[in-house]
Amino acid sequence: MHSSRTPSKVTPFLLAVLSITSLTLGSAGSHAADRIAGGFEIVRQGSSPHARDFAVMLVKGTPAQCELLGRPFQLVGDPATVGNFEVIEYHHPGLQKSRITKRTAELVTTAVCRLEVLQREATVITHHEPRSRTVHTREVNPVTGPQPWSSRNQPPLGRASLELIRQAFSLQSLEAVELRGGSHSIATAPDLPETEIAGRKCRWITLVPPPAEGRLCLMPEGIGMPINEALSAEMIGAGSDGPAVLLRDEVVSFRGPIALSSTLFEPEDKPLAIDSAKLPNATTDWCREQAARTGTDPCAHDGPDQITDHFDALIDEWCAYETERIGHNPCAEGPGAYSDTRVMRAMTDWCAHEAARTGVNRCEEFDDDDD
Repeated sequence: MHSSRTPSKVTPFLLAVLSITSLTLGSAGSHAADRIAGGFEIVRQGSSPHARDFAVMLVKGTPAQCELLGRPFQLVGDPATVGNFEVIEYHHPGLQKSRITKRTAELVTTAVCRLEVLQREATVITHHEPRSRTVHTREVNPVTGPQPWSSRNQPPLGRASLELIRQAFSLQSLEAVELRGGSHSIATAPDLPETEIAGRKCRWITLVPPPAEGRLCLMPEGIGMPINEALSAEMIGAGSDGPAVLLRDEVVSFRGPIALSSTLFEPEDKPLAIDSAKLPNATTDWCREQAARTGTDPCAHDGPDQITDHFDALIDEWCAYETERIGHNPCAEGPGAYSDTRVMRAMTDWCAHEAARTGVNRCEEFDDDDD
């Protein structure tokens, strides 16, 4: 039992779920009952030029292949719209619940020598708890149609959360923490140009996390729960002929606080339960690697608490070190302060210093050995 534990210092990191490119979401529908004030509605529109260019190339090359097969080529829809998407987000900090919808145009092979531009829709509903989250998902497949809802209980240290922690304790290039659980954001760093998008102020930052580059306009403050704080974003990566725009999106509407129906944040049908403990993820990988290396499974009894304690201890050690170095405690503002770029860089420098001094990189000991 862990009910007596004090809240972890890394809870905002653990509650975060990534980002611009990976959240796939579904329609909110019409819900009139149980409207609760304090919610937010965010609408994003975007495109993937890389996906569009690939679709156009595929359409150009397919007729010749069909001719060899003796089949007529059929194209339904405009391949230039492939990669276009719309995201509709509903968040309620008071409920600590989110519902996000993404609809994307895809080029789909529906029969031999027949390509169609169809829409894929997916929904993710997230209920955040202090030490876990429940995630309900549903997809409307462009070929097979609506799929049943599924539900899983995820520990606070899932793959996405570990990635966010890795950014704070990494010897590699820093990436932006775009999802925050509190009121602080790396966009509060000084000397960043400021603009206004959809009636909200944001500050531009440029990222160079290999192998991609990014330019994002981040809100200086969050809404009190994990959201994508980029009001505009453009990600650039390696294309066949040099750098290519992989993704661009921008918020076109940001409403709130407004009243939202509580039924928005519940699946319309009873979801199928999925046992997340049986699914491979970064946490179970780390536990297995530690057991193989040390002969003791650190997760056998305490589960993710063992890993959380590891990072809590690192944060405590770094806070004490930094307090002595600069004369004040940078951790006094709470966990939200850890997302400031200056704080993250200081953590990174400290990790590098400790690794060089001791020969052990404690900040990356959970890393996968894929390289």
